[in-house]
Amino acid sequence: MRKMIGKLFLFTVGLTIAAPAAPAAANHLEAKMYAITKWDGGCSGSQRDSWDDMAYGWYDEIADSSWYNHAGKAVNGNIKNLWFSDTSLVSGATDPAHIDGADAAIIAWHGGDSSGVWQGSMHVPGGGSNSCKSRSDEMLLGNTDLEFAVLSSCHSMDDNMWSSWRKSFGGMHQADGFHGLMGSRRGESTTTRTSPTTGSTRRRPTPGWTTCTTATPATDTTSVRSRTPSAARRPTSSTA
Repeated sequence: MRKMIGKLFLFTVGLTIAAPAAPAAANHLEAKMYAITKWDGGCSGSQRDSWDDMAYGWYDEIADSSWYNHAGKAVNGNIKNLWFSDTSLVSGATDPAHIDGADAAIIAWHGGDSSGVWQGSMHVPGGGSNSCKSRSDEMLLGNTDLEFAVLSSCHSMDDNMWSSWRKSFGGMHQADGFHGLMGSRRGESTTTRTSPTTGSTRRRPTPGWTTCTTATPATDTTSVRSRTPSAARRPTSSTA
């Protein structure tokens, strides 16, 4: 009897060890996008009509994988710095409900270097030390959920900012930005692209330039390829 119990025990343990782990749910990670193309909500900035096209290209394509789903997007609308500021640093901040509630996110708007701190120009006033600027020293990203951030914004990752950006990592794995001016490619005519996973066909623009400034970027400026999505994908209100 004792030998039989031992054999049954070993057999059960072997089955337990060999059992495969349950696969992760498809599209279980959340992606969000935020873009500003015109500054007519109480904060100032030069209009850039095509800036959201680049952000839409990223947002549209990231969900082609089996990892990410579209969790929210906002263009102009009520975008304010409180959406990106940490609750421990700025009164009234709501980043857990916005950027820090995503697993990956992209932002696209004017940016600048403020004494080694990146600051982005918002659409409407919010709070913090400058109500019309989202500042990296008022962020703590990843302490809710965010792992990856893409910053389509001038001076968003200047090399003199790296020490201050490190303080903004609260669990985030990686942030990508620009040293100096940024530029995004855009054009009038388009070619088509078919998604390998969904089979849907989308338009891709012929190269052109949209920049933080009115000048064409210098040769040492990093650029990002973009696509122009259909008008039906453009949000009519802030949902992210």
